[in-house]
Amino acid sequence: FKYSTLVAPWMSFILEQCSRFGMKNILRTVNFETIINELKNKFHLLPIPLYCAKQQNNLPVYQKNDVEFLKLYYQDVPSSFSDSLIDKCSAFLSMRLHGSIFAVQKGVPVVSFPYLPKNRSFMTAVGLGDFVVDSINPQEVLYVVEDSINNQKLVREKMESFKEEASKKIKKDFIEILNHIK
Repeated sequence: FKYSTLVAPWMSFILEQCSRFGMKNILRTVNFETIINELKNKFHLLPIPLYCAKQQNNLPVYQKNDVEFLKLYYQDVPSSFSDSLIDKCSAFLSMRLHGSIFAVQKGVPVVSFPYLPKNRSFMTAVGLGDFVVDSINPQEVLYVVEDSINNQKLVREKMESFKEEASKKIKKDFIEILNHIK
């Protein structure tokens, strides 16, 4: 299922009915345990939740916020997001688009799992299409993470170039908007 399908009212209704009849986890969710364990053998991992809204108990995995989802894999998960956590990273792995955006803003090499097309589009726009991982094969993920760390200088140059161009475009667009208001 695509994310847009999940937010459709009819789909929410169907999933709610399935939940009422005891089928809470009817949708398949990706299990990252093997990948995380493989990465833990080589790196110190820091779970960083991005979506931290309060939630009711007993939600299906696909509806959990990041704090609850990360607790499936880590004992100690921060209860809220802090961008200062990203500063502690040598590389940032993210399924969420705004996680990738934060990493680029901070100049931290990012590896993206593109569960939505917008993630791949952003990474391609930044020039980091090689750091999009379609697979959950631990060896492939490990290879891409190591590649991002080994090529930090080039990755940061691409991110800086992207930020500079994006800033110019935002300034230009803002001036055009102001000119239309007058």
